[in-house]
Amino acid sequence: MTYIAALRRKNPLVICLTNDVVKNFTANGLLAIGASPAMSSCIEDLRDLLPYAQALLVNIGTVNPELGAFYKQAVTLANELAVPVVLDPVACSAGAFRREIALDLLVNHKITLLRGNAGEIAALVQAKHELDSKNATESITSVNHKSEKVAEVSSKGVDSAGVAKPGALAEQCAKAFQVLTVVTGPVDGISNGLKTVEVTNGSAMMPLVVGTGCLLGGFLAAFIGSKELQRLEEYDLFSATLWGLTAYSVAAEMAAETCENLYQRVEPGSFQIEFLNALYRMSDEDVKTRKNWHMTFNREQLGVYFICGTQDFKETDNSETAALRCIEMALQAGITMFQLREKGVGSLKGAAKVSFAKKVQELCETYQVPFIMNDDMDLAEELDADGVHIGQDDDPIELVRQRFPNKIIGLSIHSPEEYADSQVELADYIGVGPVYGTQSKGDAKAPIGPEGIQAVRNVDAEIPIVAIGGITVETTATIREHGADGVSIISAITKANDVAKVVKGFKKF
Repeated sequence: MTYIAALRRKNPLVICLTNDVVKNFTANGLLAIGASPAMSSCIEDLRDLLPYAQALLVNIGTVNPELGAFYKQAVTLANELAVPVVLDPVACSAGAFRREIALDLLVNHKITLLRGNAGEIAALVQAKHELDSKNATESITSVNHKSEKVAEVSSKGVDSAGVAKPGALAEQCAKAFQVLTVVTGPVDGISNGLKTVEVTNGSAMMPLVVGTGCLLGGFLAAFIGSKELQRLEEYDLFSATLWGLTAYSVAAEMAAETCENLYQRVEPGSFQIEFLNALYRMSDEDVKTRKNWHMTFNREQLGVYFICGTQDFKETDNSETAALRCIEMALQAGITMFQLREKGVGSLKGAAKVSFAKKVQELCETYQVPFIMNDDMDLAEELDADGVHIGQDDDPIELVRQRFPNKIIGLSIHSPEEYADSQVELADYIGVGPVYGTQSKGDAKAPIGPEGIQAVRNVDAEIPIVAIGGITVETTATIREHGADGVSIISAITKANDVAKVVKGFKKF
C-alpha cells in the first residue's frame, strides 16, 4: 500500500474545528505527515474554506452552547459539499451536555468516521441503545443493539480506562450508528460492522502527552479525505483509516526508540518532539514492516468464505500463479473470509508451501480479510495467521484453543450427532456439510442437503454456521434459508470464467 506517499503528493487540506488546548500540536502533526491544516471557529469562515477542503474534523474538547450550534452548522455544510467528517466526541462520557451534542451529530447528520477512547465510545453506544428503547422502535437492528451488553469503562473527564476487547466495542458502535469507528487505548480497535481489526502498536507514553488523541482525529481525516488516496487501486475507507491508525501508532514506537537511543530514557517532553519527527519520517514501508494487526471474528465474515490451494489449479500452466491471481480477484470482488487449504494431490510442500502461504496472507492483509489456515497448526503459528480450521480427525479442538487462545477457530461438523459429541463452545464457528456432492475434497462425507444445515441449526440457534460442499450461486438462497450464516466455496470460484461476477453473485444473499 502507498497511502502515505499518496497523501503527501496531494497535501490534503484538513479543516479542524478543534479545542483550544491542542490546536498547535494538531497543526504541527498534520504538517509533519504531509497534510495542510486550517483552523476555523465560525460558519462564515467555514463557508469560504470548506469548498476547498478534503476533510473536516469536529473535536468537541472545549465546547459551549454556541460552539455546539456551530458544529451542527459545520457538519450540515460538509454534508452538502460531500466533504468527509471525522467526529472526536471528547469527554462525552463525562456528562449529558457533551453526550447530547455528539449523539445529535451522529444520529441526525452524516459522520464518516468516529474516533474516541473506550469510555467515550461506550457512552455513545449506551446512549443510542437508550434512544432506541425510548423511541420503541421494533426494527431488527434495534433489537440486536438492545440485546448486546455495552462494555463498562471507567472514565474521568477526558481520560478513560482501556477495554478488554476494543474491537468488539468498535463493532458495536459501528453497527449502532452505521459509522466507521475507531476506539483508542492501549490496544486500538477499528470496525465498520463487518471488518474488525485490533492494532497493538503504540507507546505507553502517548497518554502523557496532551493532544495525541486529538491530533489522531485530524490525522485520520487526512487519510480518508485525500482524493489522491481514493484513486489508488487498493483504496477503501476502512483500509485507508486502518493504515493511518497504524502509521500513527508506529510513529509512537519509533519516537520511544529514538528517545531511548538519544537520552537512555523516554520522557514526555522529548517524546512529544520525537513523535512529530517520527511522523515526518514515516513511510509506507515502516507501516508494512511494523504493523501488528489482529483480525477479530464476527458471523458476517462467513458470508462468502473462499477456500482453495494450488492443487485446485493443477490443470493450469502454473498452479501457484493461477491461484494467486484467482485469490486476489476474489478479494477484490468482496469475499469475506479466506482459508488456505493446501493439501492433497499436487499441493505444495515444505518451503514452497510456506512461501506461497506468505504471499496469500499478504493479499488477505491488503484487503483486511481474515486469513485462515486449514489443518496446519505449525504454519498457522509461524505466520501468525488470523485463525485455523480443523476437521473431526485433526488435532483436538481443546488443544487447538489452548495453542491459539485469541485466534479464530472453525470446526467441521457433519450432523447433529457429531455436534453433540464435539466441544463446539471452543469454536468461533462451525462448518457444516457437505451440503451437496463435491469433487474438491476426496475424503468428503455423504451429502446432507439443506435439511442437514437446518438440523444442526435446530440444535443450536446461536452458533455461527457456514455451509460447505458443492454450493453454487443458485443454491445459496435455499442454504441461507435453512439456517446458514454464509457459504464456503471452492470450485464455484476456482473454475469460474469470471471470478468477480461469481463472487458478487454470492454476495447478493
